[in-house]
Amino acid sequence: MTQGFDAGAYHERIKAATTEKSESSQQLQKEKFANARGKSLSPPYSPKKLASLIEVNTTHAKAGFSKARNVAGYGFDIVPHPGVENPDETQRQVAESFWFGNESKWQVGPMSSELATVNDVLQMAWADYEFIGWLSLEVLVSLDGTPTGLAYIPAPSIRKRKDLPGFVQLKGGDLRYFGSFGDRYGNDKVFVDANTGDASSSVDNVANELVFKRNHTPFVDHYGTPDIIPAIPNITGDDAARDYNVDFFTHNAVPRMAIIVEGGQLTEGAREDIHKVMHDMRDADHRTIVLEVEKLLDNPGAVDINDDENLRIRVEPITVGIEEDASFLDYHDYNEHEILKAHEVPPVEAGQIKSGAFSTDAQEQRRGYIETVIKPKQESLAQLLFETVHSALGITDYVPQFRTRGVDTSLLDAEAAKTQVDAVGEAMMVDEARALFDLEPLGEPVGNMLLSELSTQSSIGQSVQAMVSRMQRQARTEEMTRAD
Repeated sequence: MTQGFDAGAYHERIKAATTEKSESSQQLQKEKFANARGKSLSPPYSPKKLASLIEVNTTHAKAGFSKARNVAGYGFDIVPHPGVENPDETQRQVAESFWFGNESKWQVGPMSSELATVNDVLQMAWADYEFIGWLSLEVLVSLDGTPTGLAYIPAPSIRKRKDLPGFVQLKGGDLRYFGSFGDRYGNDKVFVDANTGDASSSVDNVANELVFKRNHTPFVDHYGTPDIIPAIPNITGDDAARDYNVDFFTHNAVPRMAIIVEGGQLTEGAREDIHKVMHDMRDADHRTIVLEVEKLLDNPGAVDINDDENLRIRVEPITVGIEEDASFLDYHDYNEHEILKAHEVPPVEAGQIKSGAFSTDAQEQRRGYIETVIKPKQESLAQLLFETVHSALGITDYVPQFRTRGVDTSLLDAEAAKTQVDAVGEAMMVDEARALFDLEPLGEPVGNMLLSELSTQSSIGQSVQAMVSRMQRQARTEEMTRAD
């Protein structure tokens, strides 16, 4: 070893450098989009224009709100974390007190007096996630930083800051700054000034923090995009076709027509007379046009007749109304199909009952929709709340579990209940286990016994296990009956 070389110091430096690198990504963080006000990054698509699509297309609106309602609109339960064997009962009480207690605050607008529930806040936030591409939730805290509730912040008004922590809200000409959730916790606390945007370990006007989640797209680093992006041409095309159809019926369903003159040429005065007759047809329903060729011939100078040719005037529709209607409906169905496909929403959720590969039995549509689209989104939102709100509350043993409706999930509920019983194990009482299967409580003394006590009373333990198995068999039987 070289004399004077401190191997221990070298080892510490290498260890520190390795730890520092492993704790943060080394990818390029520069955003390629232009800067916006408040030293923020501009999103790839105008959030206001994306929001306006809700008012343009009913299928798009129905699909997006369906996902928001099914993901977060039916509430949730507090269940043990699947990776925890013996969850702390005190933590469950803390979680339920925050989410369901009377002291918690839920806000969906700038006026705190507007009444709201936690379901309102989460459903509105997830609607932004579907329509805009990201969601933002303001965490309301007490003086010591303990979360006391959540407030919905409209995603179109939120921007991420460039090279600075936190976010900025743009409302007209006003700016309001927010921190990134979690920056105020831990050893290296960072606070953002709500008025100036300054960030340091101590500021004059501490801003609340935002929970931010984006719908990932490979195209953008700092923002997400909604699922509808690939189908925007279908929305605009459907809107244009609808305007054309409205214009057609506004004119009393008078089709486009051509007046054909053979063997001569109309003078300018005759053209104006015919134009007037055709224009007046829009003001009277089902009016029949009458062109009297003889009167035109008797009118000197109305028609220039070519020599050696017979004059013929006829009116022919350029398109046939029935064919136009069919074409419009086919085009509308195609656009609707593409919009629903982009959203991964079955036709039954848009109020349609059809047959075919894309739209089979209504119950099966909903079942597939819940399992492949809604539940993964619910798990993602539950994990977000667990890693942010629960983490700040010191809750590590319990997570939110969102509910689903609109499809018979007896088998799935039985499996979930069994999983929950297995996860809690010895810490759950008999009546708590029965409640998971929608069974009446037994009451004292058996109902208040812990499941751990059943191991020493085999008859009771076997009866509970039989109850669980019976509920599962019943759910499977009902599932097979519906399938037949």
